Amino acid sequence: MSTTQTEVRTATQQGPSILRPKDVKALLAAPDRRCRLGKRDSALLAVLLGSGARIGEAVRLTVENVEFASGRCRLTLRTSKQRSGSPAKWRCVTLPALTGRLLRDWVDYARPRLFVFEGPRHEAISTRQGRRIVTRYLRQVGRTDLHCHSLRHTVGAQVVRATGSIYSAQKVLGHSSPATTSAYYACFDTRDADQVADALAGVWSPRGGKGLR
Repeated sequence: MSTTQTEVRTATQQGPSILRPKDVKALLAAPDRRCRLGKRDSALLAVLLGSGARIGEAVRLTVENVEFASGRCRLTLRTSKQRSGSPAKWRCVTLPALTGRLLRDWVDYARPRLFVFEGPRHEAISTRQGRRIVTRYLRQVGRTDLHCHSLRHTVGAQVVRATGSIYSAQKVLGHSSPATTSAYYACFDTRDADQVADALAGVWSPRGGKGLR
């Protein structure tokens, strides 16, 4: 069984582990933005939590693929998880306002040459280094049960909850098949469950019984 199939089966059985909204806010606020590395780390977390990018996609993000226009921050991401030899696949993701501001603050401050998250020789920081950065701040906010990829799961879950659209989550995350997205995140679409509960409440209490009283 392939790694992807194993991941999907595990997610279907257990559900993906995600950050709660208060955890997201705490994680974004965790780096000390008074220093250079804190500003960089804050921007990296902002990209991951704002776009759902894989860590490999985030650390290889180039300056030319970041656009600030009309009060928006848009990223053009090259999908890293695809078959060897297949044509490159790209997707556009618009960051929410808070994460967009954190990224812009870093770009304006650091003036990176090629890669947004560059090392001392202007090379992209490694995927391993990126994971270490995320893990450090997850521990700092008390979520030692999660890992770097949990940020991607968090974005997928939040997109489905906010929009009710598996298709939107698929496009944001860059999944090749909606079946993959559905296996992970269908459990976060609460609309049908709420509608059924309201319908039953209407049967039990014809005068209306939506929600809790």
